[in-house]
Amino acid sequence: MAFRPMKVTYYWREYGYNYKEVFADRVSFFVTTLPDGRHVYEYTARVTHTGQFTALPAEAYAMYDLEQWGRSASDLWGSE
Repeated sequence: MAFRPMKVTYYWREYGYNYKEVFADRVSFFVTTLPDGRHVYEYTARVTHTGQFTALPAEAYAMYDLEQWGRSASDLWGSE
């Protein structure tokens, strides 16, 4: 793994989500109300290896209605 998510505390009023779980391989955001439109959720990660890597697409889905889901594009990035 080229980077690891960092545990940082955030709040709904400032960042638009209720709860965030940080794992070694992913970050999960829990949102109870999501109005129409585009939304951006960010997290801080620490680079642990040099080289070129693929950032896998983000996935979003309704917890109790898995037919509602979406996926972002992947991205290439690197570090020296």
